[in-house]
Amino acid sequence: MDATIAAASPKAAASLGSHASKGEKNLSLLAQMREDAEAAFQRDPAADSVRDIVLFSTGTHT
Repeated sequence: MDATIAAASPKAAASLGSHASKGEKNLSLLAQMREDAEAAFQRDPAADSVRDIVLFSTGTHT
């Protein structure tokens, strides 16, 4: 984990490391986003594509 992130925000640093602490492989930010979008697509019967999840789902963009 990046020491700069840990020093700037311990809470943010802890949340970034949450995937790896559960025994999962350490993924890049884009890989985590892709994995999360694909999981959401599998669980959302109204979504037509992963692209729809990324662009239109609440909480995936600001």
